[in-house]
Amino acid sequence: MNMNKKLTLTLLIGFSSTLMALAQAPYDQYLLAWTGTGYTTNSHGKLAATSITGHDFVIRVAQDNFPDNWASIVPQLCLVYRAEKRDIAVVYRSTGEFVADVYQMEYSFTDVTNPTDTTTYRQAFLNDEYHTSSVNGYSGEAFGSTFGIETKTVNKLGNIASYYYHGTFQYAMSGPPTPLDPEVNTVWVGSFYTGARVPYKGSLSSLKPSRSHAAFQVARRTFRRGGELLRMHRLAST
Repeated sequence: MNMNKKLTLTLLIGFSSTLMALAQAPYDQYLLAWTGTGYTTNSHGKLAATSITGHDFVIRVAQDNFPDNWASIVPQLCLVYRAEKRDIAVVYRSTGEFVADVYQMEYSFTDVTNPTDTTTYRQAFLNDEYHTSSVNGYSGEAFGSTFGIETKTVNKLGNIASYYYHGTFQYAMSGPPTPLDPEVNTVWVGSFYTGARVPYKGSLSSLKPSRSHAAFQVARRTFRRGGELLRMHRLAST
């Protein structure tokens, strides 16, 4: 193999590896099943029970973000757990693109993990965008908590190869109603578990994590620089 072919092959392999890592790294998000029962009182002051599922969150996000055509948008959306961000969000089902946050578990948590980092027992407090600060009548405190067990395996590149997170939750809202939680004075208990991975397939320009776009720019500059080196080698050989 001559020098030109060797240099071209090296550049293509390096560029492809960068893009593969870029495509996998930021999008460890998985379908989330969320099922619960709420206990409250009805208009007559008697105890009453109601139910909630992850689909209810999807509907409420669609109504809040797409008020004119929310009914047609709902089938395009799904509820996911984002493992690296430790939060629950609604994304587009077909592309994995972010639409809205639901709950966060990232602010206060305790992890107990085995030596191989494959199993974690986790307690985490629940927050949302309305309950992270004491404004507009909200307490500014966590409104509940979860307990869950996370199991995962990683490949040779350090990316998650398999993932499963399941557990229970309990919470109660205080303050005025929110778009995601119109029911106040209700105690919610239930369970959750993750399902299939929802990969990101959108355009790089709309990526949320800035490090991904930056990595792509570095890869593109590297490839361009490699092209310049190849042209210089060819000129020197003539």
